[in-house]
Amino acid sequence: MKKEHLCWPWPQLYPELSRFETAVQARRAHGRAMLRTGLGILLFVLICGGPLILPLEPPRYVFWLGLPLWLAMPWAVTLLFRRKVRQHLRRELVKCGVPICIKCAYDLRGQDEPRCPECGISFDEKLLKHEDVST
Repeated sequence: MKKEHLCWPWPQLYPELSRFETAVQARRAHGRAMLRTGLGILLFVLICGGPLILPLEPPRYVFWLGLPLWLAMPWAVTLLFRRKVRQHLRRELVKCGVPICIKCAYDLRGQDEPRCPECGISFDEKLLKHEDVST
């Protein structure tokens, strides 16, 4: 897949996106992964930003102390949930028939036994035979 189909910073943060056959598949998988972690993101925003959105009028210094937190929050949330999003993207790749280890992203093409040589986790033998594993 061509890298220009996906805008920055997603291809750098999630290298699994480049393994999808089309940009449409990559966008759909990325959207599903983001929705799946959406509840965690919402909780993080409410817990960290709760004092800033209370109906009470906080002192002015609370606003200036909280402003850097709100500016850094999108990156912090992205980095906190990056591992879960990457694992979800790997599961989507396996559903598409791409032989990849869900735990460590090792390319499993050419393996004789259903065990990842990198991390040791076992996987479905159908993946080695290049059969449709989504059923």
